[in-house]
Amino acid sequence: MNDSNRKEEGSTESESGPDERESVRISRRNLLKLAAAGAAALGIVSGKAGEGGTGVDDYELPDELNLEGISIPEDGVFELKTEKSKDLVLSYNPSTETFNAQGQKVLNMSIAQFGDSLRLPYEKTRMETLENVKVNPRETRVLANLSGESIVSSIWMATYGKARMGRDALLRIYTDRSTEPDLEVDIGTLWATHLSVKGKPLLNSTRHMSVGSNWANRRQAHVVMSFPMPCSDGIRIEVQNTNPHHPGYIYSQVTHRDGVTAPFRLKGQVVPYFARKEVLSDWTTFPILDLSDKAGWLIWTSSCVNAKLNDSFMEADLEVYVDGESKPSLRTSGWEDWYRSGFYYYSSVYSTPYMMCNARNSNANYTSVGLDLMEMDGGLRFNSSIKTQLDLSEVYTGFDISGAQLYYEECQ
Repeated sequence: MNDSNRKEEGSTESESGPDERESVRISRRNLLKLAAAGAAALGIVSGKAGEGGTGVDDYELPDELNLEGISIPEDGVFELKTEKSKDLVLSYNPSTETFNAQGQKVLNMSIAQFGDSLRLPYEKTRMETLENVKVNPRETRVLANLSGESIVSSIWMATYGKARMGRDALLRIYTDRSTEPDLEVDIGTLWATHLSVKGKPLLNSTRHMSVGSNWANRRQAHVVMSFPMPCSDGIRIEVQNTNPHHPGYIYSQVTHRDGVTAPFRLKGQVVPYFARKEVLSDWTTFPILDLSDKAGWLIWTSSCVNAKLNDSFMEADLEVYVDGESKPSLRTSGWEDWYRSGFYYYSSVYSTPYMMCNARNSNANYTSVGLDLMEMDGGLRFNSSIKTQLDLSEVYTGFDISGAQLYYEECQ
């Protein structure tokens, strides 16, 4: 007998539910996988089965998530109402054997935990590829154009040529058929590579961001971003050569898993390098990020700073105000301390799992740095608003700044 026609132990027969909808067959193991998806989303299950468990090697489920024997409606979606899982909705697609869980408990969990859970998929990983494609001056190239539900798990690009696309090209990401990009940023600002020394190769990375460059050899560069990028109705990722005179050349790989999504969207607030802000020496504060009427997590921040006279700009203190508070939840002991470094980055270029300093010169008074907040703190949570600013009371020079702030916004 073909395995697809064999009834597995614990599977349910097709029967009419209270609302007279047809039910679908689901094996005991798949039923437990579905229950485990909800349990993992709630953060109340870990480890393997033991005494009193389900007898299935993969999961040990608490009683309130043991769904054995339940009838799944035809559409594969049902609500699980228990004391620990209010408003949780689980779904199972029998044709593709995919699982999803969403609800209030999911939205309130650490975004880092959710990101980690997305790294262990049931779904097939696919890739959209460009190989050594010429991008003419001002031309835009599409790296990926997906439809329906999907989660983009990584973007990799490698570029070369006089256009310096690995620093000056614009990356745009459109989600759910939006006509305006959720993220539009020059590569050098997002990955903090502006001001890096042109004659020296650069290789730095955090857990979710990576960069390499060798400007002396045909202006080569590559970047990687692995923050999960979910969508429900398609996602388009494109890059534009902003150079008005020279072409660039690009390789790219965008990995994704289709038929699944998550209840948040990757977005950004950016001051691009070509429109960098001038901060005057007599200012008392400078705004970095200001989001209102939104809930989510701040997950990445980068800055490229070029000072006028000295490096006292690193004495600025970053303040983080969450959900309309009058006193900041976070106030740093210095700007380089915010990036979890110290002593003005030791006049060095280096990286750790949570930060990278890609440019630092104590004589020329400049820095380019990025902080992976998803790796460092699991993201900074906000329920209605978040505002970050620099306190400049200890700064004695003006400076120019560009920067990028990435965040996840909860779906309404």
